[in-house]
Amino acid sequence: MAKETEGYSKLMLWHSMYGNLPKEVGGTDIRDYHPVRYTDEVRALFKDVSAFLWEIKVTGRPLPDDAIMEEPLLKAAEELGVKLPLDGGFITARPIEKSPYYDAKALEGVPPVVKK
Repeated sequence: MAKETEGYSKLMLWHSMYGNLPKEVGGTDIRDYHPVRYTDEVRALFKDVSAFLWEIKVTGRPLPDDAIMEEPLLKAAEELGVKLPLDGGFITARPIEKSPYYDAKALEGVPPVVKK
């Protein structure tokens, strides 16, 4: 992971995970969601990403229909007495000023992402 993030500041990495993006560029109140279950939305995302990667020849074939095996997850949840999908699992988008790495002086003169 260190090589992939080399050259990025801690603020940039924080913003990529938690930062509030402008609505004009597709920003939403929920930055990420982890339902700990293969919901229809998760399955559709896997299928779309797989088709894209196959189309650009990154993978040798699209995702097989039987690639997602939910049974081990469901069995573990049952043994632990956990009801899926989990309540919560949301990462809400936050203003950059809420970052522990935010430094207003360091950002002086930096233009906003979206100009009105």
